[in-house]
Amino acid sequence: MSGKEPYKSFIIMKIGMIGSLNYTNASKVKEFLMILRDSFDSELVIVSGGSKLGVEPIVKKFALQFGINYMEFNPAFTPYNLYSAMPENYYSKPRHGSHYLHRYLLLATAVEKLIIFSNPGEDVSFYNIPIGRMKKRGKSFVIVN
Repeated sequence: MSGKEPYKSFIIMKIGMIGSLNYTNASKVKEFLMILRDSFDSELVIVSGGSKLGVEPIVKKFALQFGINYMEFNPAFTPYNLYSAMPENYYSKPRHGSHYLHRYLLLATAVEKLIIFSNPGEDVSFYNIPIGRMKKRGKSFVIVN
């Protein structure tokens, strides 16, 4: 055997990180991202819903700061951006309430694991659609509060 590193599988691990619009515990998000980065290195892709409030901008900030691959399923009524997961023609549609849940359905289809951040005692029924998709696919999820 030569001095080269043995063959390493290049399986990409896509982990969704979504949650409450009121979530502000940046240190917990940062801790999760550091653990994930150290565990998966360059094979890690963090996926969020692209919200402008709550946990998702925190996820985006630290993922990019740590050099982690990042993409987002921002709603169809928003403009396409550098991190948008869908093709450009998916975006800039007329606003519709279903776009909020649809992005999480798409996200839950794309990821292997899902982390939902919520505040203690907060109602998480809004996330029943992505949770249901994860269960249907036999993929794991966790709610962190």
